[in-house]
Amino acid sequence: MLELPGQAALSDFRLAKLTRSLQRADERVASPEARFAYFVSTSASLSARDRERLDALLLSGETPAKLSRGATTLYVVPRPGTISPWSSKATDIVSACGIDAVGRVERGICFGLHFTGKPSDDDVLALRHLLFDRMTEAVFDDAAGLEALFEEHEPAPVGTVA
Repeated sequence: MLELPGQAALSDFRLAKLTRSLQRADERVASPEARFAYFVSTSASLSARDRERLDALLLSGETPAKLSRGATTLYVVPRPGTISPWSSKATDIVSACGIDAVGRVERGICFGLHFTGKPSDDDVLALRHLLFDRMTEAVFDDAAGLEALFEEHEPAPVGTVA
């Protein structure tokens, strides 16, 4: 799986709104940052040409945003076991562009949270609910667990509930 950094994910207005929400929950939150992160499942290594084309498709000519050093990072992605509508369309477009080594593309948001002082894991855990929709998304502390986005499982048999 490749992780490719993307462009800024939230407008200044949405970042200000998120900052207020986070600071109501924990006044030590200094500022959040957000950038898209693209996750690409590949069947083989991408050639330099294919990688360049993939970057052009995903970034649309924009510069990837960087998170500041020292930020506590959280990844908000579609729930594992699902394929988002964005992923379906993006994967179709990548395939139509002839980048055959790409099996699927998924997009998430990488949040960088800055605190005044050192937050504990419990402090960060208490803020997670403000960053995602529990019905359609999941939060990961780092990119290591994101392989779950591309795991395939046999469907469970249909059951009937009285």
